Amino acid sequence: MNLDAQKVLKVFNEVPFVAVPQVRISANIKKDINDQELFLILSSLVAEGKIQMSMGPKGPEYSRKWNTAIDEERKQLSRDLNKRFNENTIFFPRYEGYVANVFDNFIDNEYQVLFDAYKELSTEYVLWHKNAKTGVVYPPKMHNLNSANVLVYNVLKAQKANVSKYAVELDVLQPEALKDRPEEISAPKVIFDAVVESENSVEFIQGNFLEHYLSPFKQSLWAYQFGNRYLFADEHTINTCREIAKNTNFVCFDGVNLIKELVAVCTEIHNNTENYKGKKVVIKNLAFGVNAESEYKNLVEYQVQYDIEAKKLEALINEELQYLPLPEGITLEYKYVKVEEVAETLEDSAKEYITNRYLGF
Repeated sequence: MNLDAQKVLKVFNEVPFVAVPQVRISANIKKDINDQELFLILSSLVAEGKIQMSMGPKGPEYSRKWNTAIDEERKQLSRDLNKRFNENTIFFPRYEGYVANVFDNFIDNEYQVLFDAYKELSTEYVLWHKNAKTGVVYPPKMHNLNSANVLVYNVLKAQKANVSKYAVELDVLQPEALKDRPEEISAPKVIFDAVVESENSVEFIQGNFLEHYLSPFKQSLWAYQFGNRYLFADEHTINTCREIAKNTNFVCFDGVNLIKELVAVCTEIHNNTENYKGKKVVIKNLAFGVNAESEYKNLVEYQVQYDIEAKKLEALINEELQYLPLPEGITLEYKYVKVEEVAETLEDSAKEYITNRYLGF
């Protein structure tokens, strides 16, 4: 592979697994490669199977190729997670990974409060439901062993955390349509799995289980397109959030969702300032991940890049948040925390449960 082709591939290593028009690629390397040479290089990389091409409304678009071995390993990991359950646990026919007795899915028998919270948002979490497109009927999501919502519940209960609310829905953007932008960005709501409160802090918890091993996210390459549609009256706040969005171009980590969470929490603080006075507000991503010695080699490779990006984003966000004009006496912080880190702080019985259920892969 010649040097120019390597330069083009480098561009794809810095953008998400989504279709990028040639004009955008050209803008990144126009000093080194002209458009005619770029077209020939792109064509050769497609022929070699290093990238893929699709036809967009304005001509050819190119993207990184997703490693399909990740999908196969994710499925095997899911099966191996399920095997950790007691042999007497009943699984639904056709629904691998769902338990018939929902109490088997939780660390204790106090999960009804979780059910009540999610039922306020959507009955599919707690009741049998039909997929609107396929017509297939599925068990409640809370019966799913690989549910991020259940993961968060179990870890917080193991920590004996003071959970004030599960399934917290916050506004993000004004609901009018955003032209030429992914649906994910125009979504007007963010749902946090839980809110944990203490005398001096409020933590908004977002769980991540196997989601990051699914097909890639539409990434923060588009985050700047939030434009001026933040729900803030203060121009300084708008500009600070916009700068954060512009600087979070991540490939594996879901930067778009984090920007939405940041905007939602900032909006909540400004709208309900009295609830947060004198407190540190934290947006916490509680994440599962395979370890470096895992047999799932493709997941390990992806997880390494994912963790690097997550920690890079944590540092970048917290640096920018210092300049965010929040009401006096309120601070805001972002944390990326692995389940294995939390497990090390637990008491013996709780640590044993979380380790046996979720760790060691």
